[in-house]
Amino acid sequence: MRNLTASQISWYVFSLLAIAVLGVVNLNLPFLADQSVVLTGANVIERGGALYVDFWDNKMPALFWFYWLAGKLFGFNEVGIHLFELFWLLCFSLAMMWVLRKVYSYPWLSAVAPVAVVGTYYATAGANQLTLPEFVVCFPLFLCAWFAALGGQRADDPMRFFFISGLFAGVSVTFKLIFAPLCVAFDSQKHVWILDVRKKLLPSFKHCSNDSPI
Repeated sequence: MRNLTASQISWYVFSLLAIAVLGVVNLNLPFLADQSVVLTGANVIERGGALYVDFWDNKMPALFWFYWLAGKLFGFNEVGIHLFELFWLLCFSLAMMWVLRKVYSYPWLSAVAPVAVVGTYYATAGANQLTLPEFVVCFPLFLCAWFAALGGQRADDPMRFFFISGLFAGVSVTFKLIFAPLCVAFDSQKHVWILDVRKKLLPSFKHCSNDSPI
């Protein structure tokens, strides 16, 4: 974000501070059914156990790993897990600011977007809705969509961006399988690019076949 004025920087700082304050307010909220189950799985991982062997639940593994990493960094309790989620969502907010500033006609709106998304989540989610895959997955899903869009726009090396998009799609699906159709929809940029390339190459192939002596 180069060439930002002092007033524009203040918008971004205020946005991040507002999200941080809302997140801190939620740090002490207790875990209920789903969060407690996932935390139990994370503790099993910490003790050297294996998911779906020493501990079984029908959830996808990424959220257990998320809780395990949060526990390693900040403690295997509500405050530690919520604190890691706040750090995760602040990174998500920075990514939104960076990407949307290049897209919006009014770049300052990129400072408002994280408050509208993450701030609304913190302001409205109850204790039984925090730190669950439905919102945690928004970060990798956003990156999946962004890199797919970059691949559709870049003519020099699009496959590199499609590959990175696919990696984030894989991360998203390991949180919850139901997000796979969204990743496929984002991946449609790649299929549009492939069709465009084939359309451009087809006349060349026809010309080569017409010139062939066989």
